[in-house]
Amino acid sequence: MSAVAATHLDDRALVQALRRRDERAAEQLIERYGASPSRWSELPEERLAAGETLACIARTLETLPAAQRAVMTLRDVEGWSGDEVCEALGLTDANQRVLLHRARSKVRAALDAELSS
Repeated sequence: MSAVAATHLDDRALVQALRRRDERAAEQLIERYGASPSRWSELPEERLAAGETLACIARTLETLPAAQRAVMTLRDVEGWSGDEVCEALGLTDANQRVLLHRARSKVRAALDAELSS
């Protein structure tokens, strides 16, 4: 996948498809951006790296404050809308967005640290 295509992928949709192990949905997202990846089962290094990345994300999620972890899990893992999260957790829309931004920033920082080492 080209770097340009990767930067334009809808992160939430791809993460959700991969989380559900929905190969068809992931392939549709990748096709939408004009890339055709090799099969992951044929690339053990890629599978190992993907597993390590998911493990890093899981470890980081566990360290987040409860509110950030809840918002990020519901939005990015479960695929809930912002309105649904606000209603379920009793948050304002602004507070939900702040918590989500802070959680995503911490996960990105952890991934950057992991990938740069």
